[in-house]
Amino acid sequence: MNTFHYRTCLAFVQDEKGAVPYAPHIGGTLRGKPSYIRLTFWCAYETTRLLALFARTWHDWSAGSKALAAQRRKERYTALQQEGREMSSHSYPEVVTLRDGATVTLRPIRPDDAPRLQEAFGRLSPESIFQRFLDQRALLPDVEAQRGAIVDYRTSMAIVAVVEEHGEEHIVGGARYLAIDPAKPDTAEAAITVIDEYQRRGLGTILVQHIVEYARTHGIRYFLATVHYSNEQILHFIEQSRLPAEKRLESGAWEIRIRLDAETGA
Repeated sequence: MNTFHYRTCLAFVQDEKGAVPYAPHIGGTLRGKPSYIRLTFWCAYETTRLLALFARTWHDWSAGSKALAAQRRKERYTALQQEGREMSSHSYPEVVTLRDGATVTLRPIRPDDAPRLQEAFGRLSPESIFQRFLDQRALLPDVEAQRGAIVDYRTSMAIVAVVEEHGEEHIVGGARYLAIDPAKPDTAEAAITVIDEYQRRGLGTILVQHIVEYARTHGIRYFLATVHYSNEQILHFIEQSRLPAEKRLESGAWEIRIRLDAETGA
């Protein structure tokens, strides 16, 4: 019945000669007969019904696609979370001692660290925020925090420094890299952040050493960094690493390219 009505409607609409429409499934010429009115009604009814059916089908498909995408995101989140924990059980965590004798624990970042990243951001001074992000912002949005907490541990990686306070972990610093150009898989953008109360205590240097070593073992040969010209601390980290670096000043910021596969001390 559905096919019959749909074809009848097409026969009526697609008449090219401008003559009286003809419906072979009903039989006969329709003008001046009750069938003409019924056919018009059927066309409108079936068109509306088919559009409604299409809309419901599209809605179901869209909902199914969203549910599938959500399920895949959840599975990926769980897998990355597990991978981060497995890495922590092998090469990490590592307890390091700062210049003043305080200790912090280094480990790979995990997807559940997003709230900790936001908390650490809240402990940055306006100056530190500007030097890290090259703009001023009051908070780290949920989307950016979630994105920052998810890495694949190969082409992207983040090592965080954590301390335990009142039985809970808190991030006090971190270093990361991200390979952004598939045509240059050996080159990655890099960044480092240390909250103000842990700055100038040797943590930044330790984080740089660890992220450089990790990147080397995963095929990264170059780091790219954009550093504000006034950020003497980061420039000092780079100089202290003794890795060859090329830099040029662009619009008040240093564009720096660091070669990782060179021997330190060169």
